[in-house]
Amino acid sequence: MPDDAAPIFIWAPGMSSLPLPANVGMRAGKTPEGADSPSIRYVLLQVHYDNPSLDPDQYDSSGVRFYMTPKMVTHEAGILSTVVIQTTISIPPRRNETQVWGYCPSNQTSHFPHPLHVFASNPHAHKYARKVWTEHWRDGKRIDVINPHANFDFNDQKLYYIDKVIQPGDELYMHCIYDTSDTVRLFFFF
Repeated sequence: MPDDAAPIFIWAPGMSSLPLPANVGMRAGKTPEGADSPSIRYVLLQVHYDNPSLDPDQYDSSGVRFYMTPKMVTHEAGILSTVVIQTTISIPPRRNETQVWGYCPSNQTSHFPHPLHVFASNPHAHKYARKVWTEHWRDGKRIDVINPHANFDFNDQKLYYIDKVIQPGDELYMHCIYDTSDTVRLFFFF
């Protein structure tokens, strides 16, 4: 994938589509002078299949629909990903609770050209995750939990519509609790 590539949508089991709010869109084509971010110049569809039992009756009916308009929208959409910063994650077997966290520090969000208006949140993790939430901090104080629906089910990764504002200089902490009590396998994520 090219270095300047960025996701425009991420889907996981249990999610629905993501209709954008009115007057919100993503700019495509040539990037205008003075723009805060580059325009979308190409689209790559990446699909991860999960068929561990090798069931031959599994069929894919994935699809993507784009609506294009020559009219500029009022607000530009994007994805802010709060991910685990560690190079590798090691989740030991036979543990009821192993917490892993990600962090988006203030020295990163201070580069935001303006406040971010967050209209959706998609807590995402893998099979053994049981709880996922993101804390929103400002000036050293926790001010909110962005996705307070902490209980997590890999097969039902919902998209939550919210209305939050992240200011330049804010911090985000993503927490994920894994339960590997029923496995003897050690899990590594890179």
